[in-house]
Amino acid sequence: MPNVVYMGGFQCKPAKPLPEHLEEFAQSSGEHGLIIMSLGTFIAELPPDLADEIAAAFAKLPQKVIWRYKGAKPATLGNNTLLVDWMPQNDLLGHPKTKLFVAH
Repeated sequence: MPNVVYMGGFQCKPAKPLPEHLEEFAQSSGEHGLIIMSLGTFIAELPPDLADEIAAAFAKLPQKVIWRYKGAKPATLGNNTLLVDWMPQNDLLGHPKTKLFVAH
């Protein structure tokens, strides 16, 4: 695309410290680190069967997961996954423990 100028990252700002509960969760990830999942505001709720499949897959991982999720708690949610209504996404993406960002 010769007429397109890449501007990736122009909206990013330096990461700020996380709220205490998120920092504690991130630090508890040890050497495996943290996965951040957010499907944005376009997907308000997932069908329960799909949410259960995603939660079950995350439960098998050694990483800790912070998942921006609204809806009923998946039955297969593992102890390594924290569901949140809102997250400071920029700050989490800039955190040294973050290893992967899953988005739509």
